[in-house]
Order: sequence, then C-alpha cells, then structure tokens
Amino acid sequence: MMVNCCGLLTANKEPVPLKSIEVELEVRDHVATVVSTLLYENKEDKPLEAVFVFPLPGDAAVCHFSAKIGQKEIVAEVKEKQEAREEYDDALSSGQQAFLLEESEQSPDIFSLSVGSLPPGESASIRLEYVTELAVQADDGLRFCLPAVLNPRYQPEGSGDSGRSEGVSVQVTSVPASLVPYSLSFSARVSSPRPISKVESNCSLDALQYLNTEQTQATVKLAAGHKFDRDVELLIYYKDAHQPTAVVEAGQASAKPGTLMGDPVVMLSLYPEFPQTVMSSVASCGEFVFLIDRSGSMDCHMDNRNRQETRIGSARDTLLLLLKSLPMGCYFNIYSFGSSYEHIFPKSVEYSEKTMEEALKKVEEMGADLGGTEILKPLKHIYSQPCIQSQPRQLFVFTDGEVGNTKEVINLVRKNSGSHRCFSFGIGEGASSALINGLAKEGGGHAQFITGTDRMQPKVMQSLRFALHPAVVNISVTWDLPKGVSVTVLSPPITAIFQGQRSLIYAQLTGQSSEAAEGCVTVKYSLAGHPSQNQLRFSLKPAEDAGLTVHRLGARTLIRSLEMEERESGGQQDGGVKQKVVQLSVQSGVSSSFTAFIAVNKGDSEAIQGPLLRRNVPTSMMMMTCGLSKSFSMLATKYYTGSSCGIPDADHSCAPQSSRNIFSNMKQKLSAFKEKRHLSQAGWKIERSLGCRTQSIPDAVYVAQTLEMCAPDYCSGLTRIGRGIPDADSNRFSHPHRDTLLQLVSLQKASGCWELEPALAALLGKTSKEVENPKPSSVNKEVWATILALIWLHGFKSDVQDEWKLLAMKAVSWLRAQKALCVKKCVEAGNALLGCSVQKDVLGLSVPLKSIEVELEVRDHVATVVSTLLYENKEDKPLEAVFVFPLPGDAAVCHFSAKIGQKEIVAEVKEKQEAREEYDDALSSGQQAFLLEESEQSPDIFSLSVGSLPPGESASIRLEYVTELAVQADDGLRFCLPAVLNPRYQPEGSEGVSVQVTSVPASLVPYSLSFSARVSSPRPISKVESNCSLDALQYLNTEQTQATVKLAAGHKFNRDVELLIYYKDAHQPTAVVEAGQASAKPGTLMGDPVVMLSLYPEFPQTVMSSVASCGEFVFLIDRSGSMDCPMDNRNRQETRIGSARDTLLLLLKSLPMGCYFNIYSFGSSYEHIFPKSVEYSEKTMEEALKKVEEMGADLGGTEILKPLKHIYSQPCIQSQPRQLFVFTDGEVGNTKEVINLVRENSGSHRCFSFGIGEGASSALINGLAKEGGGHAQFITGTDRMQPKVMQSLRFALHPAVVNISVTWDLPKGVSVTVLSPPITAIFQGQRSLIYAQLTGQSSEAAEGCVTVKYNLAGHPSQNQLRFSLKPAEDAGLTVHRLGARTLIRSLEMEEREDGEEQDGGVKQKVVQLSVQSGVSSSFTAFIAVNKGDSEAIQGPLLRRNIPIPVCGGMAFTPCCAIACASADIDYDACFGNEIDLCYNACDEEDYEVLNSSSNFNDEVGVSMPKQPHREPLLQLVSLQKASGSWLLEPALAAALGKTSEEVENPKPSAVNKEVWATILALIWLHGFKSDVQDEWELLAMKAVSWLRAQKAPCVTECVEAGNALLGCKVQKDSLGI
Repeated sequence: MMVNCCGLLTANKEPVPLKSIEVELEVRDHVATVVSTLLYENKEDKPLEAVFVFPLPGDAAVCHFSAKIGQKEIVAEVKEKQEAREEYDDALSSGQQAFLLEESEQSPDIFSLSVGSLPPGESASIRLEYVTELAVQADDGLRFCLPAVLNPRYQPEGSGDSGRSEGVSVQVTSVPASLVPYSLSFSARVSSPRPISKVESNCSLDALQYLNTEQTQATVKLAAGHKFDRDVELLIYYKDAHQPTAVVEAGQASAKPGTLMGDPVVMLSLYPEFPQTVMSSVASCGEFVFLIDRSGSMDCHMDNRNRQETRIGSARDTLLLLLKSLPMGCYFNIYSFGSSYEHIFPKSVEYSEKTMEEALKKVEEMGADLGGTEILKPLKHIYSQPCIQSQPRQLFVFTDGEVGNTKEVINLVRKNSGSHRCFSFGIGEGASSALINGLAKEGGGHAQFITGTDRMQPKVMQSLRFALHPAVVNISVTWDLPKGVSVTVLSPPITAIFQGQRSLIYAQLTGQSSEAAEGCVTVKYSLAGHPSQNQLRFSLKPAEDAGLTVHRLGARTLIRSLEMEERESGGQQDGGVKQKVVQLSVQSGVSSSFTAFIAVNKGDSEAIQGPLLRRNVPTSMMMMTCGLSKSFSMLATKYYTGSSCGIPDADHSCAPQSSRNIFSNMKQKLSAFKEKRHLSQAGWKIERSLGCRTQSIPDAVYVAQTLEMCAPDYCSGLTRIGRGIPDADSNRFSHPHRDTLLQLVSLQKASGCWELEPALAALLGKTSKEVENPKPSSVNKEVWATILALIWLHGFKSDVQDEWKLLAMKAVSWLRAQKALCVKKCVEAGNALLGCSVQKDVLGLSVPLKSIEVELEVRDHVATVVSTLLYENKEDKPLEAVFVFPLPGDAAVCHFSAKIGQKEIVAEVKEKQEAREEYDDALSSGQQAFLLEESEQSPDIFSLSVGSLPPGESASIRLEYVTELAVQADDGLRFCLPAVLNPRYQPEGSEGVSVQVTSVPASLVPYSLSFSARVSSPRPISKVESNCSLDALQYLNTEQTQATVKLAAGHKFNRDVELLIYYKDAHQPTAVVEAGQASAKPGTLMGDPVVMLSLYPEFPQTVMSSVASCGEFVFLIDRSGSMDCPMDNRNRQETRIGSARDTLLLLLKSLPMGCYFNIYSFGSSYEHIFPKSVEYSEKTMEEALKKVEEMGADLGGTEILKPLKHIYSQPCIQSQPRQLFVFTDGEVGNTKEVINLVRENSGSHRCFSFGIGEGASSALINGLAKEGGGHAQFITGTDRMQPKVMQSLRFALHPAVVNISVTWDLPKGVSVTVLSPPITAIFQGQRSLIYAQLTGQSSEAAEGCVTVKYNLAGHPSQNQLRFSLKPAEDAGLTVHRLGARTLIRSLEMEEREDGEEQDGGVKQKVVQLSVQSGVSSSFTAFIAVNKGDSEAIQGPLLRRNIPIPVCGGMAFTPCCAIACASADIDYDACFGNEIDLCYNACDEEDYEVLNSSSNFNDEVGVSMPKQPHREPLLQLVSLQKASGSWLLEPALAAALGKTSEEVENPKPSAVNKEVWATILALIWLHGFKSDVQDEWELLAMKAVSWLRAQKAPCVTECVEAGNALLGCKVQKDSLGI
C-alpha cells in the first residue's frame, strides 16, 4: 500500500511556526539525559495548530514534557492515550491551549508533538526530556545519536487497519535537509569516574573543553550551521576500558513503598570478559542467511559529503567480503527484498567454489530496484525453511530501516528467536533505531549502525566474528541479598552475551537494609563447554544526586517487555497487560505506546476564537532522488518549496485545490523532461499510472521525495533513468572502480587460495612475468600466489585488518593443507618482489609448540608417564597457546609445572572456576600463567593453556600422569599414548558443549615427538611390540627384568603410539602396600598407607569349556561418516565399516541355536533390523545378513545415546541374559552421559565395547565395559577386528560370575577403607584391581588377607591373597594417586547420577580429594602463575591454537567427506587466530581423490560403496547355515578351490551331502586357517555339534577322503568328532 503523507509548507508559503530547537545532553558514564527545547511562534493572523512528527532513539525513556507560555509553565501528565487525545480535542474545541506528545503505535522511535491553539503573535516554549543508555562500540567508544533525519516509513500492503489503530503509517512531513526552516543548537556535558580521552562526531564540533584537571568532566558543542543532512552522532571515549558497575537509586519520597517508584532500583552494567582461549576459536559450521534491502532508498549515498558510494554499492562490496570469509563446510543463502523478495538459491546450499561464484555473480547484478521495504514477507519465508542439523542459523539483515510495521517485524523475530541469531545493520542516516536494535535484541544477536563516513565492512565483519564465535548459552542470573531485602527484576532474561558488549539489568529492591549492607549478583553461563560466571558485589546504599534516571530506565525496560507480551497475546488477555503498561507509565511518568503526555492551559485567559489553521512542521529527510539525474533532482527540489500543507486522508477533505494543480503542472514538467532526455517508455510506465490516479495520490512532488513508497515499481525505472540505461533487460549496473583490497578479495577462491593469474599480477602492480619469475621452482603456482596475497595484505592493508582477517585465516589453512615446501623461501622472495618486510610468523605460518618429549616408566603393570612440551614464541607479540589433546581415560594426572629460564613454577590443584579466574586475572595483569584442565564431557581430553609468552621467550611444560596397563587376550600388557584426537560429535540437546579441537592431518603436525620407555618387573621381559617403528629393545641386566626401548625417528602422527609388553611368566596375583606421605595427616587418604591388589582369578576348565546355548545378543554398530575411514592408514584396503560387516558375519554364524538376537545401527539417527529381538534361526540369520551387507557409513553423526535408550526400553526375555556388543570409533562429545546410561541399566545386561581405529575415546570404550560389567577391546592399525570380538563373544557365552564379594582379614588395630567400586564382573585371565586405604598401626611382620568369593555356573568359588603390610620401598605415591583417581571417578559418577539433589556435597568431596591428593578431576584444574618481579607483559595476546593430529583418513572417502561437510563430524574450533584451522583432515592425495569424484559436490546422498572381494575364510563362513552345517553347493566348491564335480565324486555313498560338505569345511578350516582359529572356533563347535546330532556313518572315511581331496592331514580327533 502507498503511504498517503506529504504536506510541507502552505500553498501561499506561510512560515512554519517552529523557529528553533535547542538540545542539551548530559552524559554520566554510560547514561544520557537529553533536554530538548522547541520554540514556537505564530506570525500569522489566525490561531494555529502545529504538528511535528520527529524521531527519537528507540530505547529512549521520555519522562518530561512541558510548555511555557510567557511566564507560565504547564507540566504535562501521562494519561491513557485515547483519554489524552480526547482531552486535547476537548481543550481545542473550548478555545483552550493544549499540548499533546504521543509515541507512534508502529515504531517506538517516532513521536508526534501537537501544539494546539497558538494565538496570533504568541510564542510557546516546549521542553521535552528523555533518558537513554549509550551503546558500546567495537572500539570501546560509547555512541549517542540525536536523530535529526526522519525518512518516510514504507507501510507494507495489508499491515494494520484504518484510523488511529495499529497499522496506520506514521504521518511524516519531510523536506530536503537544506530546506529545514528552523535552527538546531546542541551542547553536551560529559562526566565519568574515569578520564575522558576524546569525543568524536560525524558533525563539526567546537573544541572539547575540560572542566577539571582530572579530565573527568568536559563540554562540547555542535559547530554553527548544522545542515540537517545527517543525524548528530557523538562517540565518547574513556581512558580505561569499561568495568562492571552498579548504581542503586533511592525511590521517590512521595511514592508508596513497595511500588516501582517508591522502592530503590539498581542498574547493573556487566561487561563479561571471555577467555581468549575460547574467543579466538571460530566455528566451521553454520547456516548463514543474508537479507539485503534493495528498496529504492538504498540507491542513496552512504555519505552526503562524498557521493562516490551508494548504500547498495557498499552492501555489494560487503557481501563479497562476507562470502569470501565464510568457512568451508557451512551453508548459506542470500535474500533481497523491496516490494517483493528474491533469493539466489531455493534453499541454503553448502559453501563451495561453485556456489560462492554463482552467488557473487548474482550479487554483482543487485541494484536498489525492488521498490518498497517489505521485510516481513522474506523473513516469514526464511523462518519457514527447516533448519539444517548441526548448522546453527545466523541471519544478517541489511536495511536503511524505513518501514512502518516495525513492531510486527520485531514480533516475528522474537517468535523465531529459538532457531537462530539475528545480526542487524542500519545503513545511512535516519535508519530506525527501534527496528535495528529490536531485530538484534529479540534475535539474540548484535546491532550496528553505519552512517556518514563509516565503512560498512569492518562493522559487518565484527558481527561475522561474533556469529562464528561459540554462542553463550544457559545464561542465568542469581541474586544474593541481605535478609529482608527481595528483588524484582525489571529486565527481560539475558539471551545473548558478546565479548566486550555491555549487558544491563534493572531490578527493584524491596525491603530494609543497613547502610553498610551489600548485595551480589552472579551471572552464570556456558561458553564452548566451559561453565563460567561473573560476580558483581555492590553496596545497597543509594547513590547521591542520582535523581530518578535509573527508575525511569527501569520502568522503560519493563514497559517494553509488557508491550511485547501484549502484542504476542494479541489482546487475548482482556487488556490486562495493556492496563499494567498504562498504570506503570502513569506511575513512573515514562511514555509508552498506550499512553501520551497531555498538558492543557486551564488559566483564566480568554478562549481562543476561530477555526485553527493546521501547520505540519517538517523534519529533515535524506533526498530520495539518489539515482536521478541532476535535472530531475532540481525539478523535485523546486516543487518541494511550493508543496501543500499536509497529509491528505482518504477523502482528501484537507487537500487544497492547489495540490491537484501542482500535480497536474508536475505531470507536464515530467513529460517535457522525458522528451528532452529521450527516455524509453519502459522507465515511465508509472506516469500513465499516475495519470489515472491523480485524485488518490498526494502531491506529485512527493514522488521525488520518497518514490519507493508512493510507487514502488517506479523506482527501478528512475534508477535506470539516472544511470542513462535505456532498457530494463540490459546490464543495469556499471559499478564504480573497486578499491584494491576488494579487487584482491574478489580473486580469492572459496578454499582460501589465490591463483597465479594476470589479474592478480595487475593488482600487485606487476606484470605476469615479474610475478612468475621469482617463484621457487619447487613451489606450485597457487601456493606462490596465496603467499603473495597474504604478504600484500599484511604489508599494505594492515590498517583494515578487521576486514580481511577471516579470509586470511582461510588462506593460511589452505597453505597448511598443501604441505608446501620452501614456505620461508617464498616469503623472502615475496617480500623482495613487493617491497615488504613481512615475517613468516606474522602471516600465521608458525606454531609456538616445538616439541613433545615423552618418557614412560613401566613397573610391572603400572605406568608413569612424563611429557615435556617445549614452547617458543617466534612472533613479535606476546602469545597465548592453547593445546587440546587426549590422554588415557583412566590416567591420574598428578603433576604440572612450567620452567621459564632457570625458574620452575609448580602448579597447584584448585577448584576449576577458581583456577580459571586466577588464570584470567594473571593474564589481565600481564603475568605469565599456565592452566591444565580436564574436559567436563570426557575424562580423556585435556586443555593446556600457556598464557603471556613474550616475544623471543621459551617455556618448558612438564606434565605427569600414572595409569594401569590393560591385560590383553594373549597376556600382553597394553600401553597407549594417544597421539590422535578426532573431533567429537556433540548430539543435539546433549549435556554440555562440544570439546574445542583444532585438528590437522597427521602429516602436517608442526611439532616433533620423541618417545622412550623403561620397563622393569620381577619377571623377565620377553618382548615389547608396537604399532609404530621402534629401535631395538635394550636389556639393562642379565636377568632381563629391566629394558629400554625408543620410538624410531620420524613418527608420522598418523596413529596412537601403542606398546604391548610381554613377561615370560603368566600374571600372578600381587599386592603393593605404599606408605603414606610424611607431610600428610594420618587418617587421611594421603597420610595413610594404600594397598593395590591385582587379582587374576582362574576358573575350572570344566566350567570354562562349556558354552551357553541361550542369551539375547544385541549388536549396536556405528554407521557415522567416520566409520568409512581405513582401518589402517598404511594399508587403505579395508574400512572400519567393512571390517564391522565382516565381524557381524562371524558373530551371526557363531551364535548358538535357541538364543535371541537383534542388530541396531546408528549415526545421527538409528535403525534396527527387527522391531524387537527375534529367535535365532536360518531365516532370521539370513534376513539379518542381507541387511548387514547393505550397511554403509551413511547415517551422519554419532548419536549413540538414543539407540541405547531404545534398547534399554525393550523388556528383557526370560531366561535369555542380555549381552550388548557396541562397535564405534568413539568420536562422541557426550561421553559421560552415555556411560551414566549404561551404569543405570547395568543390572539388566552385560556390555562389551569395541573402539575402532585411531583416536577412539578410551574413556567411552572402557567406561561402557566397566559400567556394563563387560569387557573392552581396542582395534587399531593392523589389528584384525574378528579375533578380539570373538574373544568377547566367548566371554559372553561363558557362565557369568555372580554374587561377587570381597572380605578383608587384617591385624587388630588396622581398618580398611575400600577406594574402588564393588567388583561387578570377572573374566577368565583378566585382572581385577582393588585399591584400599589402611588406617592404624601394625608390626613390620604383620600380614593381611583378602578373599574374593563368587559363584560360577552354580559352583561357589573363592580366591585368597595374603600380603605383607610392610610398605614397599621407593614406591613414591603412585598407588595413592591411582587410588585417589579411582575414588574420584566413583564420586564423579555419583554426583552425575544425583544431579544437584545433594546440594553440591559430592562435588565438594571430589574437590577436597583432588586438592589433597594432587590428582586432577572434572571439577578441578592445575593452575600455575609466575608471580615474580618481572615487568608486566604488555599488549593484547595473540591466540595460537596448537593443532592435534586427526586420523589421516578422516575425509578420505566421499562418505566421510559428506559427513564432514554436513557437520556430522563436529569441528567446533576449526579456526584458530590466524594460524590453526581444521583442514578436513585430508592428505594432499585425499583432496585429489575427492576432487576427482565427478558428482561429489552435486549429490546429497551417498550410494553404497562396492564391497571389496572377500577373503576365502569369510567366503566359507558366509555359506554356513544357522544350524552349523554347510550345503554341498557350487559356492562351497569354489571356496575350497575345486569344481563341483571334484568335490562331489569322493563323497562316500552312505553319507548325505550336508554331512560331507560340513566335514570338508572343518578340514579346510583346520588345515588352512589354524593361525586364526580364534575367529572360527565357535562356529566350528556348532558344526561339530550338528554333525554329532546327525549320527552320521563313515565319519572316519569322510575325514580321510576330505584330506585327500584338499591335500591336508587333519586328524578326526582334531576336528572334535
């Protein structure tokens, strides 16, 4: 709909009654009080009514309105709006003077002031006062804006009703800035507790005048001659950064206690500071939706003083920067709107070179040619699109904010606030602050205003960084106040917090307190998985001379919240909310959308006679003839000065005849102008439209004033006119010459690289030959071009680094992925070519971690690991280095120290939040600090922060932990040094936030690893094996009980370092008693002796040879994208999912008849083969195997929790004990949540877990088995999955050990406190560990005894271990630390199970135990601060994320790559600060494989990979029937390497074919596959059992014939028949 509004001067050019506006601004810290005085004078001969529609800040609290006539002052009251309007009309009808001030119902940033019955020759002075907070800018300035420009608001068709009700457009009377008929004077007084460093403005100011020597008070004035061509903007800078503050303001003495105005009100200003470690990380996922205003007004100039750049042009350039800066793997789309809207893609697409280029091509064609400003429709369309899983939606809105349905738009954003964050940008003078701030506030984002000479790009890129930072979630505010004082919060809940941005809270304090009383507010939130909090303590004593400013701001805040509530309810609450608003507005004296200020001069003066003349006072507006030719602009300006009075209503009753005459005259002028300029008919379709609607459209001159609203479709025509382009279908835009930065950016590829092309050479000011010649011969062209581009950016554009920082990070990431040679040489050559001196380190191509040295000491089955990490800062600024790395999940981290020069700083264990705050405080103070903390989601991930490492300085970090070695099936002891940390998938809605991991392909790890091990044992060491290359084992004594071994040089970081240690004798039960710490108090864990018992129960062979024929076997298979990675990175033939399929074949063939089974698979969702477990039979087995063959790594993420919950929800089958087998690569972020679930259901099943591939979480795999009473296995490198899984199946088929109890027999005076949880599972050959604290005194010769009793297959059994109570010599505190770690893990589990029901009691126990023992926990951290006398380290810290190797095959196959691209593999912190990005973990050849995939970028789904040729064993196994037999069929003959005839002929005639086939299969297994008997032993037992059941004759003859046929010598007895 078109807005019926115009009206400037009268047809006879009578003067406007408003003569001057005087504005006085007082700023106290960050709060502004504004007093405006408007002087009216009636120089006409009849009484006037003057109406002035003008803008105010959208968050202003208008709190005073008065009129002074002569010496009489009339102070207005706040009343319900309709009541105020009626009182105003009644007063005018009675000849009284009246004054009305009301807020627009559509937008809270527009007010209407009516001055009624101003007699001829009389003056009136109007005083208007409001208070508002000043917004914090990116550079810490405080922004005040006095809106001087009010552009007409576009009212979309269908919004609102008629009359004065909601939806009617605001009646604006506007003139070009140069024609504003009144003057403006402006002065500001600034005061603050901190010195004022400067005050800047977009307008000319007189010099800043300081009022005191401390420079805490100052005044400044607007220079004379303000042109009204822009808003008046002040930027105020204080010398110190903003600090949290609290202002308590006493209530109004005359107001009733218990009411808002009668009680004290507190205003809290919070500036949360987030750890640099977190804020320098940047997400690599997200859905980025850009919504661009293309209404006609976007063709106006960004700066009226320099008319080179238009708003739409600046928006195009900004979109270029945005699109080049997006991370690979995200999704995006671009919408543009005017009267209609368009989108580049039907739905958001994955970011790639192809989609980026397609989008940029469309962006280049964008003009301000879509007419009006209908933003509601595209927003509704965007919100109707489904969100993309694991891609948080971020909406960027660019508009000049000229809409009439502001509240409707903001309501829509609020309704959808749970699904996105909204970042808004107000472009140009007069942008609606209510709209821009409202979008961001309700959308949980951030608002920016771009006016005057501001460059749009740096402000937008700041918001993009905000969007890429981890979101602050779980925000809560708690109050701690003295007894008798209660709080009523006036502000809405805080939904968004950004680094460096202020959060305000207003609250009413009710009750009495002493003058010395204090209050405390705690803001808790979670950032990147780290729970954090900020506290502010404040005095409850009211500040002196505070007035009622805080009360009014608090009232305004509550009013806005209630108004929003009323709009959301749509008036369904019977006006209850509206009534609250009115009452609050009247009580506080603060205006609202439901109230108005009304003042009536009820004196004794004579009634004013005669009809009132209406005079609309014009406000300044931006010239909307932006794209028009000079002649047309002059024509429009000429007719502004002759336009008629007002805004005609639909019946035109107030429109003078001259209005229609002027319109007719204007039409003639336009026709003449058209003929003169030879304009095409295409651009002038609107003229014919205007010709037939003369009576229904306001003055024709308004077409020039704001053409986009009166005739939206005309805008594009006029744009073409102004540019002299004759045809709508031709290329419309000839963009101005782009600056060199944007030219360079436009050449960058989506991957981050540049190509060596003539355009790049020209931009660098060189010829192609000059650029190509210096290139080192071993470097490819793209690498060379990219390094040149980075050098140019750092060398010539460092002043605008904020604009290109993100895209430079992409370039560095790309360079790292290329494994480019001669980088240093390239940088030197590039500097020489470009005349720069940029260092390699400054480009972000170095990492401060130089080396890791690991020393392992193994004593029997306990390992002590000492890691030394060497850091060196080769950059020119201080660094903070953050390293997220894996450790064994059961490690007890017990020492952390830093050595700087000769000084060693040993860390202490403290409560985690306390340690974090101490770390942050140290860095803020310029001290060096070191923080080591365990992840709250998974105990096998740690984060090490090295803070304030000055340029040129080194630091050596020492980290120590102890752990037990797991016993393997072949009696080896396994030690694993985790070197690979694959990103953990964080399921939607799970507890906590995913771990921040910076990963690179193994071949690109920029630091070295050295590893040495020393092994000692009472028994001889037979051998040490590894999955990595080792130097030869060196024995240190003749008994071979001590030895050393080293990792061979050149470790590739493509796998964890695994050692298998074998002793000559089988493991025996042992007990180690360790003396307490001399300095610790007796009776405490560290003060008393602790014993470690290692038990190896041996079960009778008669029992262990029996195998159960019942059970419910549930197999849970990981089918996430990462399962398509190779099992072994050195031999990429077999994938993890392929190996899992083969293993399932063996498992299904080995199950006993009569059992039940089912198979589940999971990724982002889960599937099952049967709705519930089914009985095992030939039919169900074949049906399952058919489904297994179709399984691919195609289900996305790793959401294991949902299928586990479903499995546990299924009722158990009577007499069929449930056995759960879980196969996963263990890349989940909610480890503790998963383990808790297994523990809760441990009574109904046993859980056997299998960690597949490098980097599988030891905490998850071990935790599943431990809490599920099962057994854990890890399958890495060249390991075959099948033998390990079949060992676990044998465990599952053996009788369960039940009724386990442990009893102690100790000397009198000695008591025991068991530190370990109860033993719930015992397996043949597996160790059970018990830790216990021994309290009391005993003789040196005293002994203790432990008895473990249990029941096995109905047979009560027991094992006893006697041990000396004399402590072992030279044991250190290893056993104490392992015991403390065991107890800590049990308490942590108890705390998670109980939640917060125990009021933190269990957590407190953990913290105390952790601090006492020096062993880390999930609630504590190690903190070390260098508190020496050295000089404080100056300057902001550069963040450097240390990359960890990711499994080399992570994105090798299309399956995995798609999983990565769709964020099913979660890279939360893939971007570090200029250096460390996530590289999708591909080696160079991997990228070639991916790039050569013809349809890879176009396909959404993944076709099933072709199965590799199966080895003969699995071919044979696949032919076995569920009963255990084989059929005599061609496929069997082929598996045996024979023809059908060759197999059938030797069969004894008396034997049936199945018996013969089964005996042949058994002979083949024993004859050719005896080396892998563990894999087929169970299914062979089934075959033998079947043969026996057949009572077949001639078995001996069959075996002899079979041996002859197959060339074997297998004995009948060996077959078991």
